[in-house]
Amino acid sequence: MGRQLPKSQFNWNPSSVYLYPWHLKKDLAYFRGVPFCSGYWHQHTAANCTFICPRAYLSWRSFDDQRSGRPQLLDVGLVEPFVMPQQPGPGSPPLCVPEAPPVVPRTPVADHTHYKWLLHIEGVTASSRLSQLFMTNSVVLFQQQPFVEYFYRSLKPNVHYVPFWMATPAGIADVYDVVERLRRLDRDEPAATQRIVREAQMFATKFTSPSARAHYLLEALMAYKALFADMDAFLEGYVAGLREKGFDIK
Repeated sequence: MGRQLPKSQFNWNPSSVYLYPWHLKKDLAYFRGVPFCSGYWHQHTAANCTFICPRAYLSWRSFDDQRSGRPQLLDVGLVEPFVMPQQPGPGSPPLCVPEAPPVVPRTPVADHTHYKWLLHIEGVTASSRLSQLFMTNSVVLFQQQPFVEYFYRSLKPNVHYVPFWMATPAGIADVYDVVERLRRLDRDEPAATQRIVREAQMFATKFTSPSARAHYLLEALMAYKALFADMDAFLEGYVAGLREKGFDIK
C-alpha cells in the first residue's frame, strides 16, 4: 500500500485532550452518530439475519436491552432517523434491525469522556471520529472495517484500541463480550486499561493533531512531486497561466 493522504477535515481534530475523572465515568460502551451504512457487511458476514448496518444494529440492540430490562452494557444511539430496508421475502433470514431505533440528541466529543468505553463504528468511509476519540481519556473500541485512514497501519490492537466486531465467536454481537472483558480487566488490572488510554492519547497528539496532519500532508505531497522530474517547470507554467487569468498569486 502506498502513502495515503490525510482527510481534509483538519478542523475536526482537536489540539488538546479531553479529560474526565475515571471513577466518575459511566461503565458503558457509548456511541452517538448518524445512521450511515456502507453495505459492506451485507456480503461479508455469515449471520442469521440480513441487511447488516453496524450503527443501526448496535443502536437497536442498546434500545432493546434498555426496554427489556436487561443489564446495560451499551449506550448506542442514532441522532437521525434510520430508514428501514424492505422486508425480506418468505424463507429469507429476518432483518438484523427489526425496527427503527429511536432518535437521540447529539453529544459533543468532550461529553463522550463521561463514558469509559467509546465505540468507533464504521460509516461509509474512514471517519475522522477515531482521532477525536483518541484525544479523550476513555478506551476506544474500534470496529473491524474495510476503510483505512493514513495512520491506521501504525495502530496496534489492544495497545492503542480494543478491537470488536467478529473478534469473538459471538460475531456481530461480540461487543458485549468485549465490554465484559474490559470491565474485568479494569477491575483486576486497572493499570492495563489506563495504559491503553495513555498510548492512544500519545499517538493522537503526535500523529493526528492538525499540525501533525499538515506536516504529513506536506511530506506526502513532496514525495509525490519527487516522482516527476518536470514537476517544477509544470507548476511554474501552471501558476503563470493563472496569473495571466487575473489570479493574485504571490
